[in-house]
Amino acid sequence: MIIRKPVASDRQQLLGLCTEFHKKYDREAVLSTETLPFSEHKDLDKDLRADLEDLFDENKFIVFVAEDGNALTGFIAGKINEYPEKVLDKEGFIDDWFIREGYRSKGIGRLLYQALIREFKKRGCTHLALDVFAENKLAIDYYHKLGFKDYTIVMKKRPVS
Repeated sequence: MIIRKPVASDRQQLLGLCTEFHKKYDREAVLSTETLPFSEHKDLDKDLRADLEDLFDENKFIVFVAEDGNALTGFIAGKINEYPEKVLDKEGFIDDWFIREGYRSKGIGRLLYQALIREFKKRGCTHLALDVFAENKLAIDYYHKLGFKDYTIVMKKRPVS
Protein backbone atom coordinates (compact mmCIF):
# COMPACT_ATOMS: atom_id res chain seq x y z
CA MET A 1 0.00 0.00 0.00
CA ILE A 2 1.38 3.37 -1.03
CA ILE A 3 0.20 6.66 0.49
CA ARG A 4 0.94 9.64 -1.77
CA LYS A 5 -0.40 12.89 -3.13
CA PRO A 6 -2.63 12.49 -6.19
CA VAL A 7 -1.37 13.12 -9.71
CA ALA A 8 -3.29 14.15 -12.83
CA SER A 9 -3.65 10.54 -14.01
CA ASP A 10 -5.60 9.77 -10.79
CA ARG A 11 -8.50 12.03 -11.78
CA GLN A 12 -10.95 9.33 -12.92
CA GLN A 13 -10.19 6.97 -10.06
CA LEU A 14 -10.45 9.77 -7.50
CA LEU A 15 -13.76 10.85 -9.02
CA GLY A 16 -14.89 7.23 -8.67
CA LEU A 17 -13.95 7.22 -4.98
CA CYS A 18 -15.71 10.55 -4.40
CA THR A 19 -18.80 9.26 -6.19
CA GLU A 20 -18.83 6.04 -4.15
CA PHE A 21 -18.35 8.04 -0.96
CA HIS A 22 -21.15 10.53 -1.61
CA LYS A 23 -23.65 8.46 -3.56
CA LYS A 24 -23.39 5.02 -2.09
CA TYR A 25 -21.79 5.13 1.31
CA ASP A 26 -23.16 8.37 2.78
CA ARG A 27 -26.55 8.18 1.16
CA GLU A 28 -27.28 4.46 1.56
CA ALA A 29 -25.24 3.40 4.55
CA VAL A 30 -25.34 6.36 6.93
CA LEU A 31 -28.22 8.78 6.46
CA SER A 32 -31.80 8.02 7.36
CA THR A 33 -34.76 8.96 5.17
CA GLU A 34 -35.44 11.85 7.59
CA THR A 35 -31.97 13.42 7.26
CA LEU A 36 -31.10 12.51 3.66
CA PRO A 37 -32.92 15.52 2.14
CA PHE A 38 -30.59 17.94 3.99
CA SER A 39 -27.56 16.66 2.10
CA GLU A 40 -29.06 16.01 -1.33
CA HIS A 41 -27.70 17.96 -4.29
CA LYS A 42 -29.67 19.26 -7.24
CA ASP A 43 -26.94 17.91 -9.54
CA LEU A 44 -24.55 15.70 -7.53
CA ASP A 45 -22.52 14.58 -10.56
CA LYS A 46 -21.82 18.20 -11.51
CA ASP A 47 -20.92 19.06 -7.92
CA LEU A 48 -18.61 16.05 -7.63
CA ARG A 49 -16.76 17.08 -10.79
CA ALA A 50 -16.34 20.61 -9.38
CA ASP A 51 -15.18 19.16 -6.04
CA LEU A 52 -12.64 17.04 -7.90
CA GLU A 53 -11.14 20.17 -9.47
CA ASP A 54 -10.87 21.70 -5.98
CA LEU A 55 -9.08 18.57 -4.71
CA PHE A 56 -6.38 19.12 -7.32
CA ASP A 57 -5.97 22.77 -6.32
CA GLU A 58 -3.16 22.78 -3.74
CA ASN A 59 -4.23 26.26 -2.60
CA LYS A 60 -7.57 24.83 -1.47
CA PHE A 61 -6.90 21.27 -0.31
CA ILE A 62 -4.23 18.92 0.93
CA VAL A 63 -5.00 15.45 -0.42
CA PHE A 64 -3.48 12.02 -0.01
CA VAL A 65 -4.55 8.83 -1.75
CA ALA A 66 -3.96 5.19 -0.92
CA GLU A 67 -2.85 3.05 -3.85
CA ASP A 68 -2.80 -0.73 -4.07
CA GLY A 69 -1.14 -1.75 -7.34
CA ASN A 70 -2.68 0.62 -9.86
CA ALA A 71 -5.96 1.05 -7.97
CA LEU A 72 -6.82 3.87 -5.61
CA THR A 73 -8.41 2.41 -2.49
CA GLY A 74 -9.03 5.52 -0.42
CA PHE A 75 -8.33 9.20 0.09
CA ILE A 76 -8.27 11.93 2.69
CA ALA A 77 -8.69 15.63 1.98
CA GLY A 78 -8.09 18.50 4.34
CA LYS A 79 -7.78 22.25 4.32
CA ILE A 80 -6.42 24.91 6.60
CA ASN A 81 -8.77 27.44 8.16
CA GLU A 82 -7.27 30.50 9.81
CA TYR A 83 -8.84 32.36 12.73
CA PRO A 84 -6.46 35.24 13.61
CA GLU A 85 -8.68 36.38 16.49
CA LYS A 86 -8.44 33.00 18.28
CA VAL A 87 -5.69 31.56 20.46
CA LEU A 88 -5.84 28.36 18.42
CA ASP A 89 -5.63 30.27 15.18
CA LYS A 90 -4.76 27.71 12.51
CA GLU A 91 -7.10 24.77 12.10
CA GLY A 92 -6.33 21.64 10.13
CA PHE A 93 -9.79 20.62 8.92
CA ILE A 94 -10.42 17.10 7.63
CA ASP A 95 -12.98 17.60 4.89
CA ASP A 96 -13.38 14.10 3.38
CA TRP A 97 -11.98 10.72 4.37
CA PHE A 98 -12.98 7.51 2.64
CA ILE A 99 -11.69 3.96 2.30
CA ARG A 100 -13.26 1.66 -0.28
CA GLU A 101 -15.12 -1.33 1.08
CA GLY A 102 -12.89 -4.39 1.20
CA TYR A 103 -9.95 -2.22 2.27
CA ARG A 104 -11.40 -1.01 5.57
CA SER A 105 -10.04 -2.13 8.95
CA LYS A 106 -6.59 -2.73 7.45
CA GLY A 107 -4.90 0.43 8.73
CA ILE A 108 -5.23 2.37 5.47
CA GLY A 109 -7.36 5.09 7.02
CA ARG A 110 -4.82 5.53 9.80
CA LEU A 111 -1.97 5.85 7.26
CA LEU A 112 -3.90 8.49 5.32
CA TYR A 113 -4.69 10.33 8.55
CA GLN A 114 -1.05 10.28 9.64
CA ALA A 115 0.08 11.67 6.28
CA LEU A 116 -2.40 14.53 6.49
CA ILE A 117 -1.52 15.26 10.13
CA ARG A 118 2.20 15.46 9.24
CA GLU A 119 1.34 18.03 6.57
CA PHE A 120 -0.84 20.02 8.98
CA LYS A 121 1.99 20.06 11.52
CA LYS A 122 4.48 21.15 8.87
CA ARG A 123 2.17 24.07 8.02
CA GLY A 124 1.83 25.16 11.66
CA CYS A 125 -1.72 24.04 12.47
CA THR A 126 -2.64 24.49 16.13
CA HIS A 127 -5.53 22.01 16.22
CA LEU A 128 -7.68 19.65 14.16
CA ALA A 129 -11.36 19.67 13.32
CA LEU A 130 -13.83 17.71 11.22
CA ASP A 131 -17.54 17.29 10.95
CA VAL A 132 -19.51 14.08 10.78
CA PHE A 133 -23.13 13.13 10.29
CA ALA A 134 -24.73 12.54 13.70
CA GLU A 135 -26.10 9.21 12.44
CA ASN A 136 -22.62 7.94 11.50
CA LYS A 137 -21.96 6.26 14.86
CA LEU A 138 -19.13 4.11 13.50
CA ALA A 139 -17.17 7.16 12.34
CA ILE A 140 -17.94 9.09 15.53
CA ASP A 141 -16.59 6.22 17.64
CA TYR A 142 -13.45 6.09 15.50
CA TYR A 143 -12.88 9.85 15.79
CA HIS A 144 -13.28 9.63 19.57
CA LYS A 145 -10.57 6.94 19.62
CA LEU A 146 -8.32 9.36 17.72
CA GLY A 147 -8.86 11.92 20.48
CA PHE A 148 -11.49 14.17 18.90
CA LYS A 149 -14.04 15.68 21.28
CA ASP A 150 -17.63 16.62 20.50
CA TYR A 151 -17.72 20.39 20.05
CA THR A 152 -20.99 21.57 18.48
CA ILE A 153 -24.30 20.09 17.51
CA VAL A 154 -26.11 21.36 14.41
CA MET A 155 -29.81 20.57 14.31
CA LYS A 156 -32.09 20.70 11.29
CA LYS A 157 -35.85 20.53 10.82
CA ARG A 158 -38.24 20.28 7.93
CA PRO A 159 -40.52 21.95 6.96
CA VAL A 160 -39.90 25.54 7.91
CA SER A 161 -42.62 26.35 10.44
